[in-house]
Amino acid sequence: MKQPKNPKILDNKQQGRVIDELRQGIQPGAKMSVISAFFTIYAYEELKKELSQIDELRFIFTTTSYIKHSSLQLLRHNKIT
Repeated sequence: MKQPKNPKILDNKQQGRVIDELRQGIQPGAKMSVISAFFTIYAYEELKKELSQIDELRFIFTTTSYIKHSSLQLLRHNKIT
């Protein structure tokens, strides 16, 4: 079994693009965990083929640091199998 990679912080600029990293790392039958404040339907559409081949995806949605927590309560945990 392939060892998981060390966690990375990607900024879609100097530190790398998230979509490129995901496309490289998604393998059929994989179990994947992601923590992010954003994941759009457009991102899903771009990764639809790759994501349809994995066994499990854990996505933890977090709040953004620039939006007041009182106006946007987004801490949720969703499991897609």
